[in-house]
Amino acid sequence: MGKHYRKEADYAINGAKLNPCNESPWRYLVGIIREEPSLTAEYEKMAAALWQVLMDADRDPDGCANLTSARIDMLEMLGDVESLTLVHCCLCVCDCCFCGGVFAVSLTLRMLF
Repeated sequence: MGKHYRKEADYAINGAKLNPCNESPWRYLVGIIREEPSLTAEYEKMAAALWQVLMDADRDPDGCANLTSARIDMLEMLGDVESLTLVHCCLCVCDCCFCGGVFAVSLTLRMLF
């Protein structure tokens, strides 16, 4: 793994920390992870931590569609059974969660992470 991938991924996640609802750092991070998949699990955990930071600050993570979208992308890239099951549920393909768009996704992500 090139050091520059980690440096750029850190740059992106730090940008997302400044404004978790901003699309740009999330899209940049997902692009970097697509190039260096070994970073996926580590940075998905960081994204999950930002979810909790929003909740602790009395900010509604349901309003951060870009954070939710990036987490779904990273979970799909992980490709393990648990991650794919969560994505499947979040997208309301099965009956294991409430259907309701981003709310259903964020509710499911909160319950499982």
